[in-house]
Amino acid sequence: MPEEFKSLSNKFLKVASGVILTNDIDDVIFALDPYFEHFNRVRWVVSGLRTPDKQLDIIIQYCVSKKVQYNFTINDVDTKNPDGTYVWQLAWSTLLDKGLLINPPRAAKCLGTYKHGILINPSPHFRGIAFDISSSRDPNGNYDPTQTLNQIIEVAEYAVEQNSDIGIVSTQEERQQDCLHFNCESEG
Repeated sequence: MPEEFKSLSNKFLKVASGVILTNDIDDVIFALDPYFEHFNRVRWVVSGLRTPDKQLDIIIQYCVSKKVQYNFTINDVDTKNPDGTYVWQLAWSTLLDKGLLINPPRAAKCLGTYKHGILINPSPHFRGIAFDISSSRDPNGNYDPTQTLNQIIEVAEYAVEQNSDIGIVSTQEERQQDCLHFNCESEG
C-alpha cells in the first residue's frame, strides 16, 4: 500500500480515522470528492477494508445495541458448536431477522427466518473493494438530522451519470446502519 492515499486530502468526502484504505477504494473515494463538493455535502467514509475479526466485532456491537444475546468474542471467528455451526451464527441470524443486514465473518447459512438455510458469503470489505459512507453521523458519533441517506444516493447516481468509469460497481442502502455501501472495481 502506498504511504499516502489520495483520498486523505479530500475536502468533502472525508475518510474517518481508523478506516483502512486500499488502492481500489481510495481511487473511488478520491474520484467522488468533486461530486460531493458539487452538492456542497460533507460526508464521512466510515468503513473500508475489514478483517473477519473486525466483522465479528461489528456483529457484537449490533448484538449489544439490538439486545441480542451472544456468548462469543472477536477471537471466536472460527469457533464452532458441536453441531458444526459457528458460535456466532445464531446471534448473527437473529440480527438478520431484526432487519439488520450484515455479512458474516465466514460463509454461513442463516439459521433464522430471514433467508433460512441460505448460505451468505463474507463481506466484500474483506477483499478491499468496498466502503461505507455514513449519511448523518460524523466520526465522533454526532448526529445531524438534516443529512440523509437519499442525499448520498443522489450524489452517487450523479457521479455515475457524469463518469461511468468512476469505479462503482454497485451500491446498497444500509438504512439501519445509517450508511450507503459501495462495491468497487478491482484493479487486480
